[in-house]
Amino acid sequence: MTIVKKFVCIWIGLLGCTSIHAQNGKKTIIERYRTLLFNSKIEQTWDTRTTISTLDKDGTWNDINYSDDNPAAWQPEQHLERVRELCLAYVKPGSDFFEQKELKQAIDISLDHWLRIRYQNKNWWHNEIGVPQYMRDILYLMYGRLTTNQLKNALEVLNQSKVKGEGANLTWSADLVMHRSLLTDDWKTVRDCRDLLIREIKVTKLDGIQPDFSYHQHGPRLQMYHYGSSFLKTNVRLAWELHDTEFAFPKAKIAILNDFITEGWQWMCRGLNTVPATLDRAASRKNTLHDPDIRDLIGMLKELNPDHAAVFNRIKNSQDSGKSAVTGYRYFPTSDFSVYHTDEFSFFLKSLSDRTLITESINKENIKGRLLNSGDAYLIKDGNEYFNLMPCWDWNKIPGITNFNGNAVVEKKSFTGNVSDGKSGLAAMDYAIVDQHKNVSAHKVWVSHKGLVVCLIAGLTAHHITDSLFTVLDQSRWRGDVTFNQPGNLLKAGTNTLNAVKWLHHSGFAYIPLSPLSMTVKLEKVAGTWKSINNAGSAEKITESIFLPQINHEQKSGIQSLGYVLASAPTPESAARIAAQPSWRIVSNTSSSQVLSFADGAIFGAFFNIGSVKIDNQLLSVSMPCLIGIVPGGIYISDPTHKGGVITVVLNNKKYQISLPSDGESVKLRK
Repeated sequence: MTIVKKFVCIWIGLLGCTSIHAQNGKKTIIERYRTLLFNSKIEQTWDTRTTISTLDKDGTWNDINYSDDNPAAWQPEQHLERVRELCLAYVKPGSDFFEQKELKQAIDISLDHWLRIRYQNKNWWHNEIGVPQYMRDILYLMYGRLTTNQLKNALEVLNQSKVKGEGANLTWSADLVMHRSLLTDDWKTVRDCRDLLIREIKVTKLDGIQPDFSYHQHGPRLQMYHYGSSFLKTNVRLAWELHDTEFAFPKAKIAILNDFITEGWQWMCRGLNTVPATLDRAASRKNTLHDPDIRDLIGMLKELNPDHAAVFNRIKNSQDSGKSAVTGYRYFPTSDFSVYHTDEFSFFLKSLSDRTLITESINKENIKGRLLNSGDAYLIKDGNEYFNLMPCWDWNKIPGITNFNGNAVVEKKSFTGNVSDGKSGLAAMDYAIVDQHKNVSAHKVWVSHKGLVVCLIAGLTAHHITDSLFTVLDQSRWRGDVTFNQPGNLLKAGTNTLNAVKWLHHSGFAYIPLSPLSMTVKLEKVAGTWKSINNAGSAEKITESIFLPQINHEQKSGIQSLGYVLASAPTPESAARIAAQPSWRIVSNTSSSQVLSFADGAIFGAFFNIGSVKIDNQLLSVSMPCLIGIVPGGIYISDPTHKGGVITVVLNNKKYQISLPSDGESVKLRK
């Protein structure tokens, strides 16, 4: 046999081996995906019998508006959702409708209708992602059960998906094209899509997983549990589908997904509860404050990472219980997001700088959310504080913001950052909000330490505002008594205008002004609709009980400085004790510096200029604007402007010099 003939034989043999391996992989992947569909929580919008009985002879349902062109919640897509439900009932072992003839006829009629008409939406996402996702599921559920013509046409619909974009968009599209190619034995495209998918699992400064393990999409905008959720859940599922096949994800890529969960995901929620600031425009959708829920992924994650089983079990337990899986302080400098977790509660803060983007409002979603990402701050104990409360919110009074009546928007500044030792931390924001000729500016800091959050406002200045100026302490679900200044002194339903407020107590939290202040506390039932904040939402009226405490700032020219404390307090008596025996002391609260000291010796400060402050018998001075935290074991410093440079710090006559990085991260000096 000649060398050429030997080579050809070897090549043909290798092709045969590759084909056998590929076919084995195909069977494995299809069965795994079908198993996932069998075990998934596909929402039954109707019961199967009703879905069958209401199907018209032409294959449509008369309660679906097939002429709808809504770019967000597109009604014709409900048709495919029902077809998928029918398919699941038909093929799932143990189903009451397993392989029933009447059900198969309904599937054929309804599926053929879509394959004949092929509805289109003006929003590309439905045509290239949403519809193909349903068709993929239908094809995999009905694998081997469709006619030749149905299979051909269904594959054409699945072929509407084109690989493009980056981040979650690329992951969605490559996932769909890969699954289509598996069905057609197009192994080159399967391999190409798999390679694109793993290439997108990376740490980047573009759309995707950020260096701090937050997630961006549509530019430098925090989308952790919106696009980030799709990215994570899709990739974990794909990694599990493909493992132990020739298309398996490399261990290094799975490690990035692990880090995304442990260093980012589990920090931005408490249990399975998160806050609107992590969702951007998706906060205007029902139930999304529970989108951190990854319990369905835990089994897959443990199979992919057996050495990390204990970590994933802890996350599952935290999501089952509603408690945080972690404690401490974490700052995400790429996203201007801070979180402080204790055993009792969690505090979340979304600030804004000239390095990040304001919230987006597209596809008629997030209609009222112009002030998200504007220094909004949230307190969570059990997750019921804000869940599905958004339709009844006063969106001019988002928790944590300083504002006035009107249509103001936040003005982005460079001085926004954090300093932290991982246990405690300080967040600072050069705050400005503008509505035409009206404007408010201030320096704001939030110090989280020893179970407290101390909020300072300095240099509060207002121009051309005559009717209102306020800082919102919270806007959460009203649950139980609200106590004012002394145990037993309960507020009544309605609008309560209060003077000389020393403390408030509500639902396990204390709200304590640093000095007695004038406040308004609203306790009222508020009606709203999801449609009022998201055009795709329901127009059905819902009513919620709202707790809304706000500080009323004096209507006078001049500069004001003030502050308040947020704390876990099981009872009004405990709130009174915290207020009467403060563990904090305000060293400075001016436009130049905001500095606090604590009873345990910790000191946190924001210096907006070169300057110094005296703390007891110590002099603290800095040679450039910075944030500083002094705790047992070290001095932590950061540059909130993200410019970096060498700073000189003098503390108690001892001089330190250190080079600050330009990414906003904290660096440590030993005392």
